[in-house]
Amino acid sequence: MSNSHLANIIEYTRALVGYDTQNPPRDLHENSDIFLYLSKVLSDFSIQIFDLGNGSVSFYATRGNPDILFNVHLDTVPAVNEWTQSPHQLVEIQDRVIGLGSCDIKGAAACLIELSKLDSRDLAFLFTTDEEGADGICISEFIQAGFSQGYAQAVVAEPTNCEAITEHCGFLSVAMDFSGLAGHSSNVEALRQSANHHLVTWAQAALDYVNQEYQNNSNARFNIGVLQGGIKSNISADRAYCKWSARLAPGSDMQQFLLDIKDCAPVEANIEWHPSFAGPSLPSKGYDNLASQAFITRHALKTGEPVGFWTEASLFNAGGLPAIVLGPGDIKQAHSADEFVLKTQLQTAFELYEKISRP
Repeated sequence: MSNSHLANIIEYTRALVGYDTQNPPRDLHENSDIFLYLSKVLSDFSIQIFDLGNGSVSFYATRGNPDILFNVHLDTVPAVNEWTQSPHQLVEIQDRVIGLGSCDIKGAAACLIELSKLDSRDLAFLFTTDEEGADGICISEFIQAGFSQGYAQAVVAEPTNCEAITEHCGFLSVAMDFSGLAGHSSNVEALRQSANHHLVTWAQAALDYVNQEYQNNSNARFNIGVLQGGIKSNISADRAYCKWSARLAPGSDMQQFLLDIKDCAPVEANIEWHPSFAGPSLPSKGYDNLASQAFITRHALKTGEPVGFWTEASLFNAGGLPAIVLGPGDIKQAHSADEFVLKTQLQTAFELYEKISRP
């Protein structure tokens, strides 16, 4: 790849990082500036924008009659406090470019924009905005509307160090509301009536269960991300809230896992369970990855090991479209302060996208 291609990719990444697409709040709509920008740089494409509400927007750009659909999500996680620079101002430091979303996954989008400038080859891009919210509405609606029909392969450009991935975990996200009884902490019943105590008792039992049942599964993950409850140390909490997620390897039974986690709750606890998202594994139940493996072999791609993170490739797979995950960057850099992607990764991703999209 010439230096001019890499320079262009960095500039496209700079432009995309400059648009605030944090999710939450996911303050996006069909006329947001980032879509105006994409319409401009992809001016020779046929473009359809689907505003599904609540910040879920799909930008679908096609040229010619391609058989590969490239997918990139444009939303990012919120910038954490530890950033040492403006997260929306791209900075180049030696071998890396730093900016919110540079790795996850606006750098990949920049590679695709540069690919579109290479020649007039047939291409299809689907840019979406609700992946980081674990919604998947954009992809699900795209499939249900029949737009995925006619494609032979989906390429989801999440960070894989430019290795082709055909297997990853499913993703389950659940919120829990605990109800207790407020009262003076000197009350002998406070120990058993506090919603906070019910929450932490469940949490310890859940962690023990996961550590015991999944200790030999290197890709299984369980994370208690939010714990809230109570107002003072001398008042037993009448309300507590928890939100957790689990990543389960292909073939795992998510429903059974949820039942087992529910069994970890103390019998006296009053809990409302709110499963907010259940994303299938890749390959999805009832589907295989044979077509994707044949695609990888045909294009001589380097295959990576199954990964523990979830992607929307599983939604395409569950919708009947073979899908692989292939993108620049390392997942370790995603969601971190001073997020970055290596320039060599951008270069390699561009070359791979160019190769697999050749007529």
